[in-house]
Amino acid sequence: MYRLTDALLFPSPEQASDEGIVAVGETLKPERVMLAYRKGFSWFESDDFLLWWSPDPRMVLFPDQVKISKSMRAVLRKKQFEVTFQ
Repeated sequence: MYRLTDALLFPSPEQASDEGIVAVGETLKPERVMLAYRKGFSWFESDDFLLWWSPDPRMVLFPDQVKISKSMRAVLRKKQFEVTFQ
């Protein structure tokens, strides 16, 4: 398991533990959160240390292949929440 330092980097997802833990750290800065999200790492657990996850298998969503059901379309039309992606 990789221990994060002040340097803004994450190890490769292939280096995750059997449980899917990629890295452990002690500080949470906005720059680190943005970097983690860009690399597809899940949010940390509320523990003594910040644990960053990369489950195997990871979900990949292809927007052009998403099939939205009628009931979901009705929910989306109500605009009760916002859907964003990169």
